[in-house]
Amino acid sequence: MPIWFYVTLMKYYLFCCGLLLVQWLGANNISISNTQVVIDGPAASEATIRFDLSWENSWRTNNGPSNWDATWIFVKYRTNGGDYQHLKLTGAGTLPAGATVQVSSDKVGALVYRSAPGTGSVTYSVELLWDIARDGVAQSDALDLKVFGIEMVYVPQGNFYVGDGNTGKNELFASGTGNQPYQITSENSIAVGTATGQLYYTNEDSGGGDRGGPIPADFPKGYDPFYVAKYETSQREWVDFFNTLPAAMKETFDIHNGTEYPGHGTNKANNRVTAYDPTTDNLIDTNRGGIERGTTPMNYVDQKQALAYLDWAGLRPWTELELEKTARGPSTPIPGEFSSGSADSEFQNFTFTNKGLPNSRITNLSEGRGHFIFGIQRDNEANGPLRTGVVSASAVNATRLETGAGYYGAMDISGNLWERVVTIGTPDGRSFVPDHGDGTLSTTGRHNVLGWPAGEVAAYGIKGCAYVSGNSSNLDRVARCAVSARRNAAGNRDKGDHDYALFRGVRSSF
Repeated sequence: MPIWFYVTLMKYYLFCCGLLLVQWLGANNISISNTQVVIDGPAASEATIRFDLSWENSWRTNNGPSNWDATWIFVKYRTNGGDYQHLKLTGAGTLPAGATVQVSSDKVGALVYRSAPGTGSVTYSVELLWDIARDGVAQSDALDLKVFGIEMVYVPQGNFYVGDGNTGKNELFASGTGNQPYQITSENSIAVGTATGQLYYTNEDSGGGDRGGPIPADFPKGYDPFYVAKYETSQREWVDFFNTLPAAMKETFDIHNGTEYPGHGTNKANNRVTAYDPTTDNLIDTNRGGIERGTTPMNYVDQKQALAYLDWAGLRPWTELELEKTARGPSTPIPGEFSSGSADSEFQNFTFTNKGLPNSRITNLSEGRGHFIFGIQRDNEANGPLRTGVVSASAVNATRLETGAGYYGAMDISGNLWERVVTIGTPDGRSFVPDHGDGTLSTTGRHNVLGWPAGEVAAYGIKGCAYVSGNSSNLDRVARCAVSARRNAAGNRDKGDHDYALFRGVRSSF
């Protein structure tokens, strides 16, 4: 008979086999609950981690985008009150009905998704296998275990275009074609230059880049398949990350002082992460008032900190080319289009219902119009980025246009906060290699992935718009929100802890 350990937030001592503690963790409607650890006998070296995983509005379709959503699962553990370690999996156990559980080739985590077409909420009983002997964990150890989940969307392999044929600032185009879009048809090296058929772009305000090349074969161009986070990284996810760090690192990642934007009041950035006290090594939380507790996107994180989070989560940064693929898909570009697939969009002062509650909504979105978070007035009580996915939840009709979703279902690409991306416009950016984080950081709290340029160098830029990028009367500023706009794609001016910029992660090998 196997030895069963029922694991909850309470502490259970079961025979001589130790203490097991698992904390529920979730974000963006993910729920992880009823966690158990099963060890098949007192001399067994392998454990089975079992838990129930559920999330809302799941899908898999064989039509249109022909893709699905998923949850990226990874686990942290510690023994006898020590520091948390990243748990390397050995495989999946019995598969839940209706789902695929795909452990990554580096064993850092697993993707869980529908195995057949369908839509709606899902609940799966997931099993993951862990070699406790390999990790030096004894059954008599006091063990704390944390299971994390991040919602992702799958972007399939295929051709797509960059640039939309517009004359927007620094947009990509095919040379010799009169600013026509450039088609990416493989992950092969891309020549950059003025010869007919090469990729090229302008460099106004030094935000576009050096127009150098080639773009190496290793640089992710978006042709090969990948998973990308469905939502912008949230305060809740940042807090979960912070609370697993060793005490010696935590002061480096304590960003609670980023709660004001000078001259515009304390609610400007909607950043309300609680303070860390090094004298007590306390846990932090997100306790801000406003639109949504915990699911507001995480701003005031600098590029170094963002890279550390992605390494810790087993993900990687995405590139500006992957962003265009995620937003547009294989469709023929529309000049000036946003991630909603249209150049139409509506901007107005938002009004809310159930403000501050999990079911908060924007109440004045018009039917049949495109929407994203942009043009919030500085004296609006909702000033600051709004909670992730609020436009989708508030749309009158669940269409791509009204929800502002990208072609494959990723949210808030055009607005809310700037998207940090790896740029093609600098030598440092083009040197990026798409290795994934291994779940561990350096002793100084930095990412340790060799293929990623350091956070201080000019390898990263921003795309899209932020909530205060302008308003509908300023057409130049609205144009910055377009999928192909590259005003600061290589600017690197927002490598610091800016209140307008955030990040999201990608997984491209399974």
